[in-house]
Amino acid sequence: MAVNAHIAAQHQDRMFVTRNIDVLVQRSDLPAIAGYEACKIIGEFMLRLPDQKPAEAVHLLFAGAKSKSTQPLPHPGLRPEPIELFGRTVPVAPLTDLVRMKLTSFRPKDLVHLQILDETGLLSAPVEESLAPELATRLAQARQQFAESLPDVE
Repeated sequence: MAVNAHIAAQHQDRMFVTRNIDVLVQRSDLPAIAGYEACKIIGEFMLRLPDQKPAEAVHLLFAGAKSKSTQPLPHPGLRPEPIELFGRTVPVAPLTDLVRMKLTSFRPKDLVHLQILDETGLLSAPVEESLAPELATRLAQARQQFAESLPDVE
């Protein structure tokens, strides 16, 4: 949803639907999230309604922590910024934090999201300059994968 929020104003044609939502929260706020059951799954936490499938649940990422030991850096702290999306103002991770989270997780779906952000011009020089060296390396790897996936005919 955060990627959609950042691209919606200028690139609505690049918006997409996801099956689940990842939410960055403070671990200490977990008891205050009402209406959902908190469940621990392999390496992650999720919130789900009683009849909801895990793939449809809200997946939790904890601010300042790693979701997996293979992540080079922990998730950023909470610094939501208000963004207008479909006539509503929603709190969304700033673009630099969103890119950091995508590069830290580096799952196939994160690579797709990074490609969309890159193709829409949102992976600008200031965003790139904000990256830790480990994440700048991952961005270069992702861009190499994007280039290799392009058709070789015009």
